[in-house]
Amino acid sequence: MKKVLIALVGLVAVFLVVGMILPNQYTASTTYEFKHPKASVHGIIGDLNTWKEWGPWMADDPEMKIELVGENGVGAKQIWTSRQAGNGSLTFTAWDPESGIKYDLAFEGYPPASAEFKYEDIDGGVKVYWTMNGSMEVPVVGGYFAMFFKNMISSSFQQGMQNIDNILSKKM
Repeated sequence: MKKVLIALVGLVAVFLVVGMILPNQYTASTTYEFKHPKASVHGIIGDLNTWKEWGPWMADDPEMKIELVGENGVGAKQIWTSRQAGNGSLTFTAWDPESGIKYDLAFEGYPPASAEFKYEDIDGGVKVYWTMNGSMEVPVVGGYFAMFFKNMISSSFQQGMQNIDNILSKKM
């Protein structure tokens, strides 16, 4: 019994030490190649009115309340309240039909994050890079959260890109 207790204390100590060493910053990203004109892709990404149609988190909470302050351009803002996703907002900080958009993201109770959609011309369409940077400021376990959060968000970003592609394909 004493050996089991010592082993358990040792495992907890390792967990705590590793948690203090792990970086609490994360970068989540995905890339998607659209076979649609850049203007069409930007028309969806750059207009906050359309985010409820393709946003990867919107389907998780159909009762989510969304308020818009502006629709596009620098300063346009989306504010949401959600029982499942939490309350938060995003604000466009850069908006360019040629190069992409940047935005700040804030969830109540968490450090803010920054994100961007960057456009790259490719033959027959546009390649879009969707990236988010932030940190998990939770003592000891923040590094673990950052590690898992990165993978979870990257997969949601990929779903969002696929949703955009589906919307654009239906319009053709």
